Amino acid sequence: MKNAKILILFLIVLSVAFMVLSACQQNGGEDKKAADNTGGEDISETKEAESSAFDSIPVIDYGGRIFNFFMCDVFFTHRDIIAEEITGELINDAKYNRFRAIEDRYNIEIELSYMGDPAQTYDYLMKSVAADDVKYDLTHVHASSIASVVSAGLLMDLTKFEYPNFENPWWNKNLMKAMTVKNVLLLCPSAIELPYSSAVCFNKQMVQDNALESPYELVKSGDWTMDRFYEICSGLSRDVNGDGRFTVDDQYGFTTQNSWMLKSYLYAGNHTILTKDENDIPQLNKDYAHLSSVVEKMMRLFTQNNASYLFDSTNESDFPLSMNSGRVFAIGLHLAEIQYLRNSDVDYGIVPLPKFDKAQENYPGISWGGFFGVPINVSEPEMSGLIFEALSAESHYSILPLFKEQQLSIKFTRDEESINMLDLIYDNIIYDMAPNYYTLDAYTNILYELYLKKNTEVMSYMEKNEPGLQSALDKIIESYDAYVN
Repeated sequence: MKNAKILILFLIVLSVAFMVLSACQQNGGEDKKAADNTGGEDISETKEAESSAFDSIPVIDYGGRIFNFFMCDVFFTHRDIIAEEITGELINDAKYNRFRAIEDRYNIEIELSYMGDPAQTYDYLMKSVAADDVKYDLTHVHASSIASVVSAGLLMDLTKFEYPNFENPWWNKNLMKAMTVKNVLLLCPSAIELPYSSAVCFNKQMVQDNALESPYELVKSGDWTMDRFYEICSGLSRDVNGDGRFTVDDQYGFTTQNSWMLKSYLYAGNHTILTKDENDIPQLNKDYAHLSSVVEKMMRLFTQNNASYLFDSTNESDFPLSMNSGRVFAIGLHLAEIQYLRNSDVDYGIVPLPKFDKAQENYPGISWGGFFGVPINVSEPEMSGLIFEALSAESHYSILPLFKEQQLSIKFTRDEESINMLDLIYDNIIYDMAPNYYTLDAYTNILYELYLKKNTEVMSYMEKNEPGLQSALDKIIESYDAYVN
């Protein structure tokens, strides 16, 4: 059986190597140009350094020990983490073989325990700790359980571990800055879970029919801004059926889900909910002047000149105004939702969410993935940390490239420029604790709340909500006190 698994893994790796080699041969000029634009950075040296970091992870024979990995039983853990068997689907099989590779390397047996909904993670971990029943060596935690899991002291401080080593290249560069409190790290993202940010898919035919500037070129020039996006979208609305009303049956410049997705636009406008002081203690971001500007720009897009059609749905596949309708220029979505455009007859491209203004340096996007931690009562913390590191590195090198090149770039997107845009989006993923603590929702949901009221009165909104937000943040900070010293 093991030989069969190895053969399957070898065939997958061989096929991927062939595709990468072909891509390199076809795009050699572009690759050279990209390298020239980075100031002569030696890509081979970077890859060699990454390979060296990967090889530096210790390999220990754990004698067949079971390693129990816990997560909730919902569609996104099955989509993004779990693979129970070989199916012939490239990403599924890579996820499956990722676990098998670590099993073989460390002589362990990984058991995937998935049960309950996201909010029940706390219940399962609490029962395990209270009964002193060592069940889980590593856990995935969804935002709906983070506050309760942290406040109950159910996790270990990952900064105390030799591994994971967050200086390694498979960890997000923004991670430590964003996710620690008082220099304590209890939960962190990992390549074990497929990463998702937000993006805009646009109708390429509308670009041509309306003689619009290419969104690709606007991104490259730094002109893909909230103001420019509004100008484009507001000029595309049409009362298609001539009934004098704008409904789902008409044409719009933009459409997006109207609740949780709206959080993404704050970050796209370079406004995080939290900042840090010199002691690594989170503070509410009180730059309300900039917040007001972001809100005003986005509310204009959402509410003026029928530029947008916002819909209320929690179903990822439910787009009342779909790309295939041919009646919308752009759709704001979570990258996991691109799969639902796969069968569209309309040719589309992918770009980042528009940024605040041209002076803003990049196109940041908040991550919508879950987080991983080590339960407080594990019997072998060093093993949990080491296997977490190894799984993260293996996922970074064996799955993430396939995910970007195959699942997005080839199966779903339609052109080379969208592939480059996806690289840009993934290179600019950021993290912020706030969206993962529902007690801070009054801040993270400000765009949604003001959209419902159809106003832009940020100052009065924050004046009303700031005391409650500060109290909630104080409780979050206090929950870390037990981990300090």
